[in-house]
Amino acid sequence: MSTSVNKFDLARQQRRESVYIMLAIVPPLVVTAMLVYGAWRERRASGTIETRLAALVAENEPIGNGTLTRFYDSRTTRSTTQAWSDIFAATRALSTKYDITSESEFGEVISAGADWPAAAFANQFSDDAQVIINQIRRLSVADTPTWQPILFTDITTLLPELQESRDVREMLANEFRAAYHAADHSRAVESLAMIQTVETALDWQTVLVGELVRLASRNERYQLIRDSLRSNFWRADDLKQLLAQLRRPDDLDSRWRHSLAGERAMIFASLRMTEAGGLQSQGVIDNVNLTPFGISTTHQLSLLNVMDRVQSIAGVGTAQHVRSAADWNWFPRSWAPLFTQFSITSIPFALGHDVNSYYVPSIQAASEAFARSEESRRMTITAIGVKLFEREHGVWPESVTGLSQVGITPDEMHLVDAVAGSRFGYRVSRGGQEAVVWTSRESFMHYGQRNADNILPTERDKTLEDHEIHIR
Repeated sequence: MSTSVNKFDLARQQRRESVYIMLAIVPPLVVTAMLVYGAWRERRASGTIETRLAALVAENEPIGNGTLTRFYDSRTTRSTTQAWSDIFAATRALSTKYDITSESEFGEVISAGADWPAAAFANQFSDDAQVIINQIRRLSVADTPTWQPILFTDITTLLPELQESRDVREMLANEFRAAYHAADHSRAVESLAMIQTVETALDWQTVLVGELVRLASRNERYQLIRDSLRSNFWRADDLKQLLAQLRRPDDLDSRWRHSLAGERAMIFASLRMTEAGGLQSQGVIDNVNLTPFGISTTHQLSLLNVMDRVQSIAGVGTAQHVRSAADWNWFPRSWAPLFTQFSITSIPFALGHDVNSYYVPSIQAASEAFARSEESRRMTITAIGVKLFEREHGVWPESVTGLSQVGITPDEMHLVDAVAGSRFGYRVSRGGQEAVVWTSRESFMHYGQRNADNILPTERDKTLEDHEIHIR
């Protein structure tokens, strides 16, 4: 009996020991298998990245600081480098002398004969600016962007010329105000054209921030034209010149692709990747919580996939493009891709937050900027067409469809991505003394995920005022 009990206890003890051994062995085996599989995924991602980058190099696309520099050099000319450097320096000195910090120093666009509190100050500033303006006038024939000494250093690249161009544009905007107040038609038209000259000089189509600065400049120019239509100032020939300025061909899809190609190049320069595609991502990148191992190749492949995806979104300048950008904007910031794309081998490369959120620019905001600027351009063209019609026919058009008689095309008088071909709103008021081109609050709020119903009444009223162009 005792022997039987001992055998039973021994068997139970052996089973217990077997369980303990399994508990000790299985987890390391599982982890080892996962690590091996993860390492295979990382190695496969490395090969995929090298292949993709090699293809980009073959297509003359930038993939790092060196190739981005060559891309930038090929799109610019050094023949105007010194001239524009002198203009930037002289304008900076002039703004410092007059302590100019913004366009608000000169007030609104005031018509001839009306009281302009800033007239004396603006005219003196304009007189001192004529030497610089003459330099810009001589450069107006150049249609190739100017080369400036930009040192591309990944996403930390500095672009001081873009900031300095703002001072030049403000100087020319003041020149427009002074010319408008003096009823100098040719000078007013030329000052607007010279703002375009500044835009062309820095039209590198290399980085997204450059495109956003250019869009901001265009919107400021459109606003000057809108404000000027409040007075019966422009002649028919002047209006035709303004239309020509606003109709310069602009391939928005190409601009989108080129600027995001530059963003992609700076991202991968930040990831310490070589120009040939070899992965060298060791080290700590500023402001990102990395371990000393750097960013894993699966993270890098995810970034490459994201940039390819957003770069390929077509229809820039339309609401559909904005909606596509908005749909994308949330996807890479969710947790799902972290589990579906990255392996356990990525754990030593743990980030403080999603790498896509850190590196990829705000695509939705950029897309909205393109769309809003395009709609603003069309609305300004429509308003100019209304005034041109009045100049040539002596009466206001009955509707915007009549603008075809002065050369305004159907696309130019329609909202961007308009439902059922909706045109800009139009009415004649003040007993026939004024015409108004307008667009609804909802039209400008259909971009992105915002809703007009959620806007405070005071903000809605202000926005509606901003989206009416009064023409006299």
